[in-house]
Amino acid sequence: MGSGIPVVLPSHALLGGELTEAGAAFTFPTGGIEALAATLRRLADDDDLISAMSENALQCAPQFSNTTESWLAALLALYAGILDRVIRGRAPGRGRANQRTGITAGQAVGTRGNAPGANAFGHAASQSNEAD
Repeated sequence: MGSGIPVVLPSHALLGGELTEAGAAFTFPTGGIEALAATLRRLADDDDLISAMSENALQCAPQFSNTTESWLAALLALYAGILDRVIRGRAPGRGRANQRTGITAGQAVGTRGNAPGANAFGHAASQSNEAD
């Protein structure tokens, strides 16, 4: 969407209806190979339609898409929750994880580490796993 490419997706797909209403997508019935082929032929034969859908995709992308920052925040929150359950002993086979490590989930993903930007292992959160 954010690149301005019109979307063709199955009618049951999440956001299919909304994207179609916004003029940025076409849908087809799942398994409807003939309907998909007809849609692709229609797009192949109509440069003005593709141009309009492309413009619509660019305009509506912010309301339907995540930014890099929002994806990062969501992933960090997800991983922090998983680590928190492991550290607190709620994950199978990890009953004493928090007693052994003393590490909080926030420290492990670098959100509350001791050094600015450092995770629980002393590395910057954006640092690779390559040897120093």
